[in-house]
Amino acid sequence: NPIAIPNKQPARLRVDKHASGAAPSLAEVWSVGDWVVTLALGLLAPHVGALTWRSFAPHEGALAPMLLDASIGAPHVPPREVHVPGWLLHRLCLGAPLAVLAVLALLPPPPPARAAPCARPRLLLFSQLALGLLSSLAVAQFCTRLLKSCVDRLRPDFLERCAPRDGVCSAEQSELRDAHDSFPSEHAALAFAGLGYLSLCLGSRLARVHTPCAGELWKHAVALAPALVAIGIGISRLIDNKHHGSDVLVGALLGQAAALALYRLRFPTGPAWTMDPLRK
Repeated sequence: NPIAIPNKQPARLRVDKHASGAAPSLAEVWSVGDWVVTLALGLLAPHVGALTWRSFAPHEGALAPMLLDASIGAPHVPPREVHVPGWLLHRLCLGAPLAVLAVLALLPPPPPARAAPCARPRLLLFSQLALGLLSSLAVAQFCTRLLKSCVDRLRPDFLERCAPRDGVCSAEQSELRDAHDSFPSEHAALAFAGLGYLSLCLGSRLARVHTPCAGELWKHAVALAPALVAIGIGISRLIDNKHHGSDVLVGALLGQAAALALYRLRFPTGPAWTMDPLRK
């Protein structure tokens, strides 16, 4: 009788079932390419207007018909007297969300937790959350500055800033240029890009918190709180006569669209909030 010979698979054909693909590189794990693009957009955005620079002084065309236009005849509010100055806007849409995201990344993972907390996955999770926030702000600011340069809409307080004399504007170039940057509202865009992104992250994290006694309504209230602050920032721009209603509306939609798009790009099905932040 023939002797049965064990069917041994050659070593070169043996494939480990756990080695279905090559391990991602450090650049892929930490999204180095996305960080570079985000930083490039952030540095380029403030200078987008220079690409379409136009001279506005001293003539603004026929000022006589404009003098009776109530839509651009609102009183001018000095920068130091506005409700949300630039430094406060940056703290509200960048500093505060970063601090909250850091706390969320450090919180114990929702059940079922797979392992004891360790530093590297937490740092990696915060890196992805922060990258999404910064990308959202960079995209929103870039698109807003580009639209401002192309649309060239007069602010509600244009006439007072123009200071007409003998049929021409007597204001400085910088003042006139800013008076043409009404559409869309950059304050509203950045507010919703930062605080809207934070609302999405809070909603995702709180959805995994089980509180049968406290109910579910408080989770929605906490998640919507940043968005309400963003709405308040947009309304302040109307009160300060810096923008028309449509400017604020389009800016808010642009910012929220950037927040949602970059949130989904980083987390297609939402952050895992576990000890493996790369798990989608």
